[in-house]
Formats: sequence, structure tokens, C-alpha cells
Amino acid sequence: MRIIYKILGFIEIFLKAIKAQFKQNECQKFSDNIKLYWLLYRAPKYFDRDLEYPWVIKHIDIKEGKLLDIGSTVGIMLKELLPQGLEIYCLDLNVRAKIDSSIKFSTGDVRSTDFKDNLFNTITCISTLEHVGVEGRYKVKKDEFGDIKAMKEMLRILKPGGKLVLTVPYGAKDMLPFNKLYNKERLSELFKGYNLKVSEYLRFN
Repeated sequence: MRIIYKILGFIEIFLKAIKAQFKQNECQKFSDNIKLYWLLYRAPKYFDRDLEYPWVIKHIDIKEGKLLDIGSTVGIMLKELLPQGLEIYCLDLNVRAKIDSSIKFSTGDVRSTDFKDNLFNTITCISTLEHVGVEGRYKVKKDEFGDIKAMKEMLRILKPGGKLVLTVPYGAKDMLPFNKLYNKERLSELFKGYNLKVSEYLRFN
């Protein structure tokens, strides 16, 4: 029976990799898609957002003004939880379907946006920064300092005293071509120019 489950697992991985290769919504190389779904298959059956979303909501206290969600992972959810009248913007590198007409969706690169200086009261960037400048996934071109550029750009468009709510994966070695991992040294580089108020490390047991 174990062998049958393993065979079915390999078939599942292969089919998901073919689908991703056809859609080109993950990695550009088929071998990388195989590797990605093999890693996902072997990983514990949880979703990072199970930790991230509650943490994000806990630390968002915006009552009015403008909020920008980078990567468009939480924009619609936030609309249901935050005060009415708040202006919510979503920015993503890839085109997203406009599910809610009251949310201002735009397609663009967080390293260089068209937003004015000091525009947003709050910016959320959830499990997105680690992909910026990592070649091979989401049709991104290599940029070693892409995440640093993104942090500088978010600082530019934040109002003085505004808040950035950010999550990134923590670890010793990058998982290329999927995403970067961050340690204390890298994190200190990211937050240059910011006043870091809260820093927490969450881990699945």
C-alpha cells in the first residue's frame, strides 16, 4: 500500500509540474517546477499564511487613510476587517483579476512604482519580498539587490510615521530558484532607514 501511495504522489507531482509549466505561473524551467512540487509534497501539510495572516491583522491598526498591499495576498481580506472608508490599493507584478471594484488594483514592480512620495499610511508585504529579484520564478529577472530596492521604494511611498507590516522566511541558505531566506544580518540590511518597532520569529512545531 505504501508503494502505491508513493507512486500516486509522484504522479501528482508530475501533473502539477506540467500544469505549472503550461501556465508559466511558477517557475519557467520544467526541472524547477518538478523540484518545487517535490519540495511542497515533502513539506509539512500547512500553509505559511496560517501563521502570517493572524500576525498581520494583529499588527494593523490603521483607522483611516490609504493602505497598499504588495503582492495582493491580503488586500481583499483586509477590506472585510478594516474600517469602511479606508482606501485599499493592491500592487502585483502580474496581472490580477479585479475581484472588488472598490479596491484599486495596479500591475507594477515594487522596486520602482508610480506612486507619489509619502502616500500611504500603511503598507503590507506578505511573503513577497523574498521573490523580488529571484530569477526563474514568476517571470522575474535576476537582481541581487532587488529586495533592498523594494524596501527603499516602500520607504519612499510611506508617509512619515507610517507603518510597514512585512513577513519573510527565515533561514541560513537561499532556496533558489524559488526564494531568498533571511538571517539577522540580511534583516538588518533590509531595515536600514526604518524604525523597527516589532520583530517576531514564528516557527511550526
